[in-house]
Amino acid sequence: MQPLRIGIDPDVDKSGLAIVDKTTKDIELHNFNCGELVEYLQEKKEQIEYVVIEASWLLGKASFRIHPKDSKEVASLKGLHVGRNQGIGMALVQALKSLNLIVIERKPLKKIWGKSGKEKISHTELRNLCAKMKYNYNYKRTNQEQRDALLLIIL
Repeated sequence: MQPLRIGIDPDVDKSGLAIVDKTTKDIELHNFNCGELVEYLQEKKEQIEYVVIEASWLLGKASFRIHPKDSKEVASLKGLHVGRNQGIGMALVQALKSLNLIVIERKPLKKIWGKSGKEKISHTELRNLCAKMKYNYNYKRTNQEQRDALLLIIL
């Protein structure tokens, strides 16, 4: 039996990793660089049911916002950063498929949280959602990459 479901929010520096054990409803959250992430999942390979990875390249358009006040240099740097993150995500997909893992590429989730309903999920909102869904969420602090990774596998 393969009880682990994995969510990954890829990032150049540290990707968010969420693990949910479907039998115990336990949650693990981590941040790893690309190499550490592949190595970690290779060790758990036999226990993994599937991996969901945020795939902003599936949007078919720029996945960042250019503000009217941004200079050309700022807009260029934003595009470079997004492209590098997408490159890490695509490389992770290839690496995990080479481990014979089932990899699901999923478009980024819509920002439906916060008071405005247009924000990313906060730690408190995620803790409340997990409690409602009966997940064992025992974290006092999380970062956005970890929260996004977890949402990929519980929503």
